[in-house]
Amino acid sequence: MNSITNKLHLLTLLAIITPCSLHGMKTEYRSTDTEYRPLETLPQDVKRHIGSVYLESVLGYDFSLFKTIEVKSNSTSSSSVTSVAFSPVNKTILIGSLDSTATLWNRETEKEIQVFKGHTESVFSVALSPNGKTALTGSGDKTARLWDVETGQLLKELTGHTGRVSSVTFNPQGKTALTGSWDETARLWDIKTGEQLQEFRGHTKLISSVAFSPDGKTILTGSFDKTARLWNVETGKELKVLTGGTKSISAVAFSPDGKIALIATGNNASLWNIETGKQLQEFKGHTGLIVSVVFSPEGKTALTGSNDKTARLWDVLTGKELKVLTKHTDAITSVAFNSDGTLIATGSRDKKVILWKRSDFTGSWTTRVGTAKEVFTEKGKYLS
Repeated sequence: MNSITNKLHLLTLLAIITPCSLHGMKTEYRSTDTEYRPLETLPQDVKRHIGSVYLESVLGYDFSLFKTIEVKSNSTSSSSVTSVAFSPVNKTILIGSLDSTATLWNRETEKEIQVFKGHTESVFSVALSPNGKTALTGSGDKTARLWDVETGQLLKELTGHTGRVSSVTFNPQGKTALTGSWDETARLWDIKTGEQLQEFRGHTKLISSVAFSPDGKTILTGSFDKTARLWNVETGKELKVLTGGTKSISAVAFSPDGKIALIATGNNASLWNIETGKQLQEFKGHTGLIVSVVFSPEGKTALTGSNDKTARLWDVLTGKELKVLTKHTDAITSVAFNSDGTLIATGSRDKKVILWKRSDFTGSWTTRVGTAKEVFTEKGKYLS
């Protein structure tokens, strides 16, 4: 059932077995008082494939290898990739490396455009400002640095951390930068002056990951103290503690609507309601530590990257694994979506950044109408 021909046959079946049938809606055909469901008459493996192909068509999650960027070292150190970030405004991608540099690449031509040199130890995290004009890097040399994307010149050096700067990001307005460090603190910086505006202190072990809420009023931090914490940006006060369980938290992200936190602990990732502090969903499937997580721009799917050399795409509603990206030959260190969700970037210790392109899909997300929930949850006894 894996060939193109068989998939076309399944799509034909989907045209016959309408969404109404999938949803279990009543039809004019009845043998008894029970509802008529055509899926019940099909073999089990066919049911599974129908569900998968149908979801693929409405979710648009079928990503395939598009381009591979080979990252070469700009020093005598390793060029293993540590972090990737798409530009929000053009066809460039920023790549951080163990060789203490960050490089800007044209993702269409696969050509290096700019090299940002100045850190004295490995670059572990990179970000691009919302207008694409400024790059931000965090390093093992305990500093974060702001760079002019066009010229490659250093704009500001953000100093104050006493440990590795493990995670960096811009606020949605592009006026401030947030850094997380192994010194157990997160710090907020004015990107024009380079001055520290706020310090977020409360974690008892290193901070692995930081994120801004979409409105820029709240930050999320993940730590090896096994907690994720929400903070008020203006006051610096801790708002809530999300307990990740018995393992260290290695990565965090906000949903596009700011209502859900995506948290990675060990080999699993989970979704948490920010208002109630309760866990909503768990994603299981990786066989190695998850080190990077992100939501798709529309928030329907979540992407995770792991030391098991794979990146995995998940349906937020059901927790179902949708796609496994498997071309890397070493641990994946970073994952990212571009601004419209049509491209995924995965960076790895194998010194490569792979770009994955979503298959063309002209349908609307509104056609989903709970299909994933219906097929895999309520009707799961027929398809799984």
